[in-house]
This record gives sequence, C-alpha cells and structure tokens, in this order.
Amino acid sequence: MTRNHGHIVLYILFVWFVISFVTNIIGPLMPIIIRDFSLSLALAGVLPFSFFMAYGVVSIPAGIMVRRFAEHPAWLRFGLPGGEAEWQRLERALASVERRNGA
Repeated sequence: MTRNHGHIVLYILFVWFVISFVTNIIGPLMPIIIRDFSLSLALAGVLPFSFFMAYGVVSIPAGIMVRRFAEHPAWLRFGLPGGEAEWQRLERALASVERRNGA
C-alpha cells in the first residue's frame, strides 16, 4: 500500500522557501535592524548566525530520525553515484582534474 505524501512535500518546500527568503533578506535589512533596535555590530551578527546554527542543530537529529525508514529512494541522491563502480569512476575523474591543476 503506497500513500501519497504530496501535501507534506509541498509543506516542506514552502518552509524551505520561507527560511531561504528570510536568510537572504537579512543582509540588506541589517542597517535598518541595527538602527531600529539600537544593536551593536556583534549583536546584529548573531541574527544571521542563529539561522545557520538552528539548521545545524536540527539537521543532526533529523538525519538520525530518517535512518529508521527502510526505503531509500534513489532519486534522493540528486546526482550522486549509485554504486561502488560509479564512486570509483568519480574518484578517478577527480584525481585526474587534481593532477591537471597541479594540486
């Protein structure tokens, strides 16, 4: 029995959009926020940093919770190699680029 979770996916996409929008608009709004709330530069820097800290803090438990699901759809890899042979091919290609660039 398969269940359609389209509404959940749309909700997650909406939340990601809002978070990305707020994170990206904070920079241009920073002078206004500093002036209106009389913040120091250090305290104003905490605002964008808090978004990234929250993302990091939430990502670890989310990754642990996802492990309990048996299904691992291949489409979630977004272009990552699927098997050992593909990983080795990618490794060889990256090593070739590294040798060419003299690194």
